[in-house]
Amino acid sequence: MHSGFLFAALLILVGLGFKMASVPFHIWAPDVYQGAPTPVTAFLAVGSKAAGFVILIRVFAVDGFKNEALMPVIGSVLGLMAGLSILLGNWTALPQRNLKRLLGYSSISHAGFLLLGVSCLSERGIQAVLLYLSVYALASLLAFYIINKLNPVLGGDELPLYAGLSQRSPLLAFALTLAFVSMAGIPPLAGFLGKLGVFAAVWEQGQYLLLGIAVIGAASGLYYYLKIVREMYWNEPTRQASAPIVLNLGSKLLLIVLSAALLIFGFWQIPLARAVSQVLGP
Repeated sequence: MHSGFLFAALLILVGLGFKMASVPFHIWAPDVYQGAPTPVTAFLAVGSKAAGFVILIRVFAVDGFKNEALMPVIGSVLGLMAGLSILLGNWTALPQRNLKRLLGYSSISHAGFLLLGVSCLSERGIQAVLLYLSVYALASLLAFYIINKLNPVLGGDELPLYAGLSQRSPLLAFALTLAFVSMAGIPPLAGFLGKLGVFAAVWEQGQYLLLGIAVIGAASGLYYYLKIVREMYWNEPTRQASAPIVLNLGSKLLLIVLSAALLIFGFWQIPLARAVSQVLGP
């Protein structure tokens, strides 16, 4: 293989790495997630990341099938980026006290899980990535919608401000819990089957070291996601912030629809699987 071709492929990977917020191109993500307006953060978490992975799949996992010399090198690079993203994203999210910054580090870890599937360079890996990306987008939209609604009410995004949210708004607390439980990959939410599909694709390729790293990262993620749930349900709200939070009908309907989607796709992923098959084609 010509070295110039490989160099060009790696440069493309660098550009996509920034868009996907994967290690070692992740440095911007936590600061931008925390500092940007929440709708912008939601766009970066869903739209920008999805676009990056769609292009990555198209360039390397689909067209790359035909280049036997390129596949092993790109697969190894993607696997390395995936492992580092999973470990760094999850471990640096553990001590965070700002919710949007925590989700910034969490997005790095999710980029790692998605890269795991792409690194397989197989049809099963691509299907797993597209399914994972779909359910991750749903959970992210739900989480950032709630954060955006609560920011002016709570006066910020710091975790202590979410204390006792279940007493002030049971619906918001329940919906946010579903979003984070799905991101953590806990059954029966849709995120569990998304992670399971990626793990199965990696197992099929015999990448047991990467699979072990992924399991460690997923276990680490349980702590900081459930830390938020504990804040909402176990801690009492402050006396200054104990008034009920009133939602209009439109907000309630959107919360119910997104929450129901995470639950339904956790039990029944046939519609998503069909959509993925249609995207990939014959």
